[in-house]
Formats: sequence, structure tokens, C-alpha cells
Amino acid sequence: MSDVELRRRILRFFAEERRAPAPAEVGATRDDYLRLEQAHALVLGADGAIWIANPFSGVRTGFTAESGGERWDANCAWDALGILAALGRNGVARGTCSDCDEPIVLEVRGGELVEAVAVAHFLVPAARWYDDLVQT
Repeated sequence: MSDVELRRRILRFFAEERRAPAPAEVGATRDDYLRLEQAHALVLGADGAIWIANPFSGVRTGFTAESGGERWDANCAWDALGILAALGRNGVARGTCSDCDEPIVLEVRGGELVEAVAVAHFLVPAARWYDDLVQT
């Protein structure tokens, strides 16, 4: 299977099961996951499990996308919105501001962000995100 097809399987699994798949659950091997990590399609933990498959997170981060009673872990507020967009669902992106510790609640209805007041802050320039994507 191609890397593109494998990535689709991984993202589909996240969408349907709301958790990261083990390699065998998507017809892959550990080496396949390592190859996708080298291509910046995944971030793996020390145990080889998926930490990040944008926009999904394989670990709890405090950021979620919620829709129809289902919840997906996201890497940040932006990715929580990305999950709702990728799934074509109405819902709520939730998290906590790392600056002021206030709750972040962003609602999506009909494919549109409901009016909200928020500021996005990126710690490093986009060109350096993959230097340490977990910290970014």
C-alpha cells in the first residue's frame, strides 16, 4: 500500500474510533510508521505509538473537538477546528489558553465558525514547526 493510502487509513481510523491505531489495525508495520514519521506525516512517541497525525492527537492534550456526543483529541485549538472541518461536522472546539488559562470554546455551525473573540499565537515560525512539533 502507498504511504498516501496508509495515511488515509490512519486518519479514517482516528475519525471512526476516536483514538490512534496500532500499526496492525491499519495493515501497517512499525517500519511503515517510522517512514511516515520521517516524511512528517506522523509524530511517534518513544514506544512507537502515534502522538500526532494532524489534525488528530493520539494523546490527551486538553484540546478536543466535540460533535454529536463524540470527542476527538486534538493537538491545539486550530487542529480541533481542523477535525470538525475534515469531518464536515458541526461541533465545538475546546481547550485552555496557555497564556491566561481561560477556557477556549469555538463553535462551528454549517461549516462556519460562529463569531468568537480569540487570538492565535504560534511559538515559532511555520518553517520550524517540525523541529519539535510537540512543543510547537
